[in-house]
Amino acid sequence: MSSTLIRGGLIVTALGRYEADVLAVDGKIVQIGAGLDVAADHVFDARGQYVIPGGVDPHAHMKITFKGVPSADDFTAATIAAAHGGTTTVFDFAFQEFGQPLPDAMAEWHAALAAAPPVTDVGAHLVIRDLTDPARVDELREIPAQGVTSFKLFMAYRNQFMVGDPAMWNTMKVAAETGAIVLVHAENGDAIDALISEALAGGNTAPPFHGTTRPIETEAEAVTRAVMFAELTGAKTYIVHTTCGPAIAPIVAAKMRGLPVYGETCPQYLLHDDSLLQGGDEGLKGIFSPPPRPAPAQDELWHALAGVGLDTIGTDHCAFPYTMRLERLEEDFSKVPNGVPGIEERLELIFDRGVRAGRLTLEQWVDLCCTTPARLMGLGGRKGVIEVGADADLVIWDPERTRTLSVATQKSNCDYNLYEGWQVTGTPSAVIAGGVPLVVDGALVDQPARGFLARGPAVEAAGV
Repeated sequence: MSSTLIRGGLIVTALGRYEADVLAVDGKIVQIGAGLDVAADHVFDARGQYVIPGGVDPHAHMKITFKGVPSADDFTAATIAAAHGGTTTVFDFAFQEFGQPLPDAMAEWHAALAAAPPVTDVGAHLVIRDLTDPARVDELREIPAQGVTSFKLFMAYRNQFMVGDPAMWNTMKVAAETGAIVLVHAENGDAIDALISEALAGGNTAPPFHGTTRPIETEAEAVTRAVMFAELTGAKTYIVHTTCGPAIAPIVAAKMRGLPVYGETCPQYLLHDDSLLQGGDEGLKGIFSPPPRPAPAQDELWHALAGVGLDTIGTDHCAFPYTMRLERLEEDFSKVPNGVPGIEERLELIFDRGVRAGRLTLEQWVDLCCTTPARLMGLGGRKGVIEVGADADLVIWDPERTRTLSVATQKSNCDYNLYEGWQVTGTPSAVIAGGVPLVVDGALVDQPARGFLARGPAVEAAGV
């Protein structure tokens, strides 16, 4: 039996804040109250600090190959980075190849997870690429029973991940039948391909053209179309990495009609604008999709997080090395793999630039980064909360401690940091996962072999 006691902290949840002690035994929270007089294997003095639920990152690519380039991280490295930033549950993606039976796709993902054991819990989204065979649709109906209650569809990247309307329809119908949630990368892939072809034909091969060939209109149109499919099928739908007001508008309209449609954004859209794509080769750091938008979009995102429209903050962590990006740019911007690292910095950046800047409350920070991601992904009451009976994933957060973000100190294997030299105030002083200290004062004190996190139907967790 293992036990951990956290004394004297200010507990912050999505619903409020209060001072209390927290006792965890055998991986579960068993008691919350003032002045708990109990012995424990591990005792932390959290006076003057916050105690929050472990972060839940609903959107990360920890081990992926895209455009022939493998990511720098694997499940071990990426979850160590996540844990240092206060995230104790991460969702990755299992990719179906064209024509591949879905059980085979899941088996390959489980094998990759076992080969590089994570130090946090890891959930899976299944990326659908091909449902032309009716057998694949039948297989999809069986996936939620395996603890994978979320499917992913790409509306972009033709001949790579992009699906057509029939696959989108069938996936959403199955999701509605089984209580799963459908994640959608919403960009109009056909329009983007046409714009890329025009740019290259004109000799425009530099990083800024990544942004101009993926304009706001291609995102807003795709979000609108995804919402229409959600309304027709009744599927619970989650729009990933939303970047701007015109893409938020159809999500808000869907909510007003009572539809189970949700929106996510990421730190890179909140904190960087399209100037990131400028500056010669340094612009390679802005090649992620959708691209960074003009500066006014940042205010649109912050307002939607604090009000209505956006429900979660993920990272879309995808750590393709800068050196490999340079090699691919020798051809043109479209050959560079799209993605950005950031799994470690999410909670710190949103606390510093969101809470400390007065854009979000403490409760909203916890809700967006911990509680609602857990609920929407089928983990309501288990993750993202501080309640008796919940998993003992807890973070002691020092609101005054500062650190400088840098590739030199990050735990990801990526060879650059998108926030190089930025100072943040507010960092974890201790991270407890499954009731056991994992990171203390910035050092990994345990490296448990955790693994796959099975989930129930998302519709039950979200209460819709």
